[in-house]
Amino acid sequence: MAHRTDIPRYQRNTTPHPIGYSELYAANPGPEIYDATEYNPAWSGATGEVISAEGDLNRFYSALVKGSLLPPAQQKELLTTVETGTFYRYGLGVIVRTLTCGVKVYGHDGIVWGSLTSAATTADGRHSLTFQINGDWLEDGQLYQDVFEAEFCAK
Repeated sequence: MAHRTDIPRYQRNTTPHPIGYSELYAANPGPEIYDATEYNPAWSGATGEVISAEGDLNRFYSALVKGSLLPPAQQKELLTTVETGTFYRYGLGVIVRTLTCGVKVYGHDGIVWGSLTSAATTADGRHSLTFQINGDWLEDGQLYQDVFEAEFCAK
């Protein structure tokens, strides 16, 4: 598959992509589940409108973390993180997870109805992961965290 990153500007996505199903965060959800695939989060700008192939995201985060994209002072600020009280620390647009095996991974995620996407890479940029799941039915973050543990800590 060719690598492609696009900003479609409210156009229908014609490339191969997953289907997202959701209860649409209803306060009192009924039995109906909706196909949320065509929901367009472009109202939030690049946070919801950029569509990327997995390889593009892996290369981007690898270059970002290795320091290939920003001057040193900005790189230092990017990677200066604060505690969030959850499974990760947060910097200026980057999530840093320290896994149970001691490996640190750097990346970001995003969620809309029917879709949770995450990308992460190791500090040396040599091991990257991008994945998409349906986050609507995650009751807590442990299953999501387990994906990182399995990928980066598996022996």
